Amino acid sequence: MNIKLGFGLTVLAALIMAGCASTSELTDKPIQLQPDQGIAAIVLDAPNRITQISFVAKDPGASSFEVPDTQGGPMLYMVPVKAGRYCLMHFRYWKTIFKSKQDLGCFTVIAGRITYTGDLIPSGSPLSSEAVLHHEFNFMTFTDRLHKQYPVLASLFPLASAPQPPSGVDATPTTNIMSTWIENISGSNAQAIYIQNNSSWSMQVINFNLTDCINTNPACGNRQMNVTFGPFTRKQIMVIGPVDVHAIYEYHYDYNYRDVD
Repeated sequence: MNIKLGFGLTVLAALIMAGCASTSELTDKPIQLQPDQGIAAIVLDAPNRITQISFVAKDPGASSFEVPDTQGGPMLYMVPVKAGRYCLMHFRYWKTIFKSKQDLGCFTVIAGRITYTGDLIPSGSPLSSEAVLHHEFNFMTFTDRLHKQYPVLASLFPLASAPQPPSGVDATPTTNIMSTWIENISGSNAQAIYIQNNSSWSMQVINFNLTDCINTNPACGNRQMNVTFGPFTRKQIMVIGPVDVHAIYEYHYDYNYRDVD
């Protein structure tokens, strides 16, 4: 399948000063979460030091929070928060303070679980008035880092994840940001194609392309979709069957998607 990864988002900058605030970052010790709390596992991977990093809560009753300064390179922070949606709001890079004017680097924390927020990768220049934020899904690297840095917490709380695909289907791995598989429809010769979002933020399938078709309904072609998948959700994207029910039918497919936060 032809799947595209990595999308840049722009953060507008304002040359202002900001004070420091406290953070509730966890150490690797047993903790008791409240029933409505989960742990945000935040990975920040900046090429240079960034400071004054804050996240805004997007749901009622939840609190915004900050994480400590980075020293450059990937940093994992574990923060207990109320379950819900959060977005990167603010950080300082070189001498410029970047404050987002749109939802960027968003993720949804699940109660009772450790939620991987994706890798948030800010970049820019000390001479520029803008920065770019890439939101990437590197699940295997994250789980390795989690078990090395926080083995106690990793043993106490399960990872938030999408449901496993049904048994007996040939699904692409759930360690990919998007998984897909085909299910036979009972009582007919048709097949249903499913796509699943394995990330904690929203994704959108923007087109779906059928190729190498023999005896298929619908016919081959590239279709605009713009179907949004919320965090950890799956949807049936298309049903395909034969034109002539007495003959075989064949096809291939691929699709493209984007981060919509």
